[in-house]
Amino acid sequence: MKSNLDLVNECDNFPYYDDDPKAYTKLVSSYYEFHVLGSRKPVGYMLPWVVERMPWDKQWIVDHEGKRILPYVEGLQPEKFSKQNQIIHETLLRAKEKEAFAVLRKWRSELYRIHGPHVPINCERSGTPLFGVVTYGVHMTTFIRTESGIKIWVPKRAKGKTYGGLLDNTVAGGIAAGEQPFNCIVREAAEEASFPEDLVRTRAKACGTISYFSLRDERAGGESGLLQPEVQFVYDVSNLESNNPPRHTV
Repeated sequence: MKSNLDLVNECDNFPYYDDDPKAYTKLVSSYYEFHVLGSRKPVGYMLPWVVERMPWDKQWIVDHEGKRILPYVEGLQPEKFSKQNQIIHETLLRAKEKEAFAVLRKWRSELYRIHGPHVPINCERSGTPLFGVVTYGVHMTTFIRTESGIKIWVPKRAKGKTYGGLLDNTVAGGIAAGEQPFNCIVREAAEEASFPEDLVRTRAKACGTISYFSLRDERAGGESGLLQPEVQFVYDVSNLESNNPPRHTV
């Protein structure tokens, strides 16, 4: 049986520089940096084969020598930087229509914020692993205290979902563009567990954040090896009066 640490290492499986400088340098040096106007540093990393398959057009600067990808906005005026949203979205739509990437078959019509630039830049959720950008989510564990100890409400993911059939937190979900973490957990708790809004707002306790960097495998859906760095805002809800687990629709 795997230990909790084994499960953490399986999830956070990208090599850290401090642990293995050679492995880290070998991987990162092969990637393309994904830049957007309005940010001084790369906001993501792209695999070479992803760059090769992506249906770029004249709205992109694709620098193979410098391994750098950047949306092209004529004039470079800050007020035009938001056009990058349209460029990114249209490119992913073309890739979906061409069936260039299996991961886009799970098109969500949900935008995730690309953090870093000083103007709001978003990306279709299913396309974020292709650009290797950091995504943000929420996880909530619900438990009760009994005479025999703590009992945690643990759902099982539906077979047709990513990581299908595996155990999950009581409530979990991705933070949509423009959404605050706590509002996200309130929304997800209502959708997935039928928790009333007032219960979550009064009983949920923020427990910090965790971050990890995954190299996706087949359980995530789509292509294996895609880059998925994530940050999760973690919440607990304890000491509920009912011993009946919530309805869960993950």
